[in-house]
Amino acid sequence: MHIYYPLFMKFNLYLFLLFLGFSSSIQAQTIQEWLIDSKQLPCKDNANKKCFIIKKKDSNNWEYLDAEINGLIYYEGFVYFVQVVIEEPTPGAKAYSLLKIIERSKSTPQFLLNEKDKKTIKEIVPLDFVLNTRTFRITKLNNFTFSGDKLDPYIKFVQGRLEGSTGCNRFKSNCKIEYDSCSFTGMMMTKMACMDKRGEVESQFRKAILTTAYIENKDTKLVLMDNKRNILAEFIEKK
Repeated sequence: MHIYYPLFMKFNLYLFLLFLGFSSSIQAQTIQEWLIDSKQLPCKDNANKKCFIIKKKDSNNWEYLDAEINGLIYYEGFVYFVQVVIEEPTPGAKAYSLLKIIERSKSTPQFLLNEKDKKTIKEIVPLDFVLNTRTFRITKLNNFTFSGDKLDPYIKFVQGRLEGSTGCNRFKSNCKIEYDSCSFTGMMMTKMACMDKRGEVESQFRKAILTTAYIENKDTKLVLMDNKRNILAEFIEKK
């Protein structure tokens, strides 16, 4: 037995099925930034399988990830700071895809399994991850000291870039950090004329940035050093 539908009913049915297929393909998406440790470990529920060890940005806890990250070519011995797209293709299931590698640096494993080790070994987190988005104002530069005036030089770390003010001009520079070594290159500045003390401060500040070879961060304090680890400039975090 054949059932015949009027043409407009067939067209409406086609639109309904098309909409149903389209709506079923819409998935909830979120984007997160993760630190992925430099060594995979046996998964908790399956010792024959290796899991990623991840730490989500703004979290202090390491987690096992028993899933693939589509698009990520992973090499042990490197810590990855990445953006990941998280989708839920079916209720209760999650799929992970690499959106961007923000930074990759060579490092020893950071995730420590037992409390005894945690007491004796300090966790290593890449400085580029620790400093990202933080702003520091200068406190000392050669013979100059600074008390926190709003015109004092400051620096801000932004995903592979250093930016801020010399106390007179705004600037941007490429920033590469690995362990405690670092370099700032390709500095671009505005061209306002700097008179009196501000001109001398800018000259010394610019030289300090471009000759920095090492960086040290302790809580809210930051120190830039040359290749012989002589102190070039000191900073404190700006809240």
